[in-house]
Amino acid sequence: MKKILKITAIAAFAVLSLTVTSCNWGKPKNPGTPKNIDFRNKDSSGKVVPFRSTAPENPEFNKKFVADIPEFDRHSFYKVTKEINGSIYNEAEFDVVSSKEELEAFADNVKITSDDDGFQLEFAAPEGFAEVDFWSLAYVDGNGYNSTCITKDDAPGALKDGKLTVVYPLVIKGESAYFHVQFASTGITDTKHWEAQLYFSVKPENGLGCVEDLPLAFNPADYLEIVDGHVLKISKMIPPMAKNLTHSFILNEQDKGTKPYGEVDDYAVVNSLGCVIGEEASVLETDACAEEKAIEFTIDLNDYTEYSDAYVGRVGSNANMDYIWAMFHWSYSLDKFPGYTFSTPSLVSNVVPNTVFRTENQ
Repeated sequence: MKKILKITAIAAFAVLSLTVTSCNWGKPKNPGTPKNIDFRNKDSSGKVVPFRSTAPENPEFNKKFVADIPEFDRHSFYKVTKEINGSIYNEAEFDVVSSKEELEAFADNVKITSDDDGFQLEFAAPEGFAEVDFWSLAYVDGNGYNSTCITKDDAPGALKDGKLTVVYPLVIKGESAYFHVQFASTGITDTKHWEAQLYFSVKPENGLGCVEDLPLAFNPADYLEIVDGHVLKISKMIPPMAKNLTHSFILNEQDKGTKPYGEVDDYAVVNSLGCVIGEEASVLETDACAEEKAIEFTIDLNDYTEYSDAYVGRVGSNANMDYIWAMFHWSYSLDKFPGYTFSTPSLVSNVVPNTVFRTENQ
């Protein structure tokens, strides 16, 4: 039997939903000594806030679609990869990137309004488009990194009456911030496959507080390592302070290269060896948060290689590639926001030789 990680029935899509927003780590950074990362949400004074911030400002709500964020090399776009019945949203016009006017017209379908708890986002696919079956919303921190992501319990669609409606509370009122929004229809049978990546600047009237910026000299592999070929080492981070704290991770293999997904212009073939979604955080993790201490702990991937009734195993056709790497994030819920799950950015480990998870080793 091939050695594989346990994988929940919904994990394959759920992991994509939470990690695709963290692939772009922003503008290049200079290397430096790794700094501890604090994933607790704080108000404008730096106080950890499990509840709504009580800062006295009364700011005026403001939001704006942003086509380009030059300082972070971030760009909005949308494209369609299959034409349907001569629709004006056709392959010839939008296969690569739409014009500025067309892009702004598409972005008008996203409605962002003030909410008592932060801001609300509403979206409905324009006429002629297939319904949304993938979406993500993530805060972009002050150094340009995708940070806290939100999902709803009725994901992936999270649709009601044909509209996606999401309330995002992890903002500081009166402080403008960028947000990264993605939508897509992944089915292409008798319809078009389309996707959009949009950036908005939002200045909220209300908010709970948000996480600190990731370090300027940020290298994810400084915080997540694979050691001895099968052990995940997580370090130099303070977990979020919230209820129902869980962690999730995925193990991937690839055929070449020393970086995840390969090198620029020479991409590797990547295959999932399985993942674990929503495993309850250990006492070590929750204590580290309460004590405001950076954590260091390990996860032995060999403990997750057996089939069971509670999990479904999955491997691709190539389970013997030469290299492996992993991704890891925490998720949590907040009492005031039932039905929502918040997730830290997914950290990406180093790439190491695949010496353990190979068929010939079984």
